[in-house]
Amino acid sequence: MAKDDAAGSGKVGNKGRIGAYFDQETADRVRGAYAYGWLGQGNKGSLSDMVKAAVMGLVEQLEQERNDGRPWPGLNPGAVRVWSHQEIADKKAERAEQAEQPE
Repeated sequence: MAKDDAAGSGKVGNKGRIGAYFDQETADRVRGAYAYGWLGQGNKGSLSDMVKAAVMGLVEQLEQERNDGRPWPGLNPGAVRVWSHQEIADKKAERAEQAEQPE
């Protein structure tokens, strides 16, 4: 039985999902690249498989360039969201502080 097979029920368990949002034009381009490029090159698999291949290519490049080719430690779900939200909050606070200062 596959590791992700939820107790033999045939349902696939959480594989470590990471979501991404695209504007409409970018989403259309991604789907086009999948249909006409990825599948057109004889690749098999889903759109998610293509996106995973692209993301992992970038991950490996960043690991090479910035971490001596070694994988970084993993982060729990939500950790990246927390960091990006903190960055947004810091920028808002900085703008508010600047707006309060007399010119």
